[in-house]
Amino acid sequence: MLEFFRSWLSSVVTASVIVSVALAVTPPGNVKKTVQLASGLVMAVVLLTPFVRGVPEFDWSLPDISEVYDQNDQMLMKEIIAEKTAAYIVNKAQAVGLSVSAEVICEEGDMYPMPVFAEIRSDSPEEAERLLGPVITAELGIETEKQKYTTETAKGGG
Repeated sequence: MLEFFRSWLSSVVTASVIVSVALAVTPPGNVKKTVQLASGLVMAVVLLTPFVRGVPEFDWSLPDISEVYDQNDQMLMKEIIAEKTAAYIVNKAQAVGLSVSAEVICEEGDMYPMPVFAEIRSDSPEEAERLLGPVITAELGIETEKQKYTTETAKGGG
């Protein structure tokens, strides 16, 4: 499309130069009036050519930015659901008297991201697994095999 406009603009400039030269060298009188009429017709034809033969199709739409936004939305939803699910696990642990930290990983679901893996860190991982495992499986749908219970110091070693 840009090549088409560049070509058209080049034609307009070339015709303008030729018309200007023709008008400059034409003597005054009836001949000059005839050259002016012919020059006007030439310029009209050059200017209107794209409309007569048709402007090539041009895609005025932006690149499919909605897909980029959808991907960003999905990524943000994954992060939010993972954070909220981890907070939910921590709250459930506090309700049964445990102190834990949790990290959750989500994957794309049919309509929205779903939590598929949880790492629960606690000073007593066996007790956390016994008390929280069934709750996480039943309420969050994270299979027992996808739940990892570790000691609190295992993550950072701090």
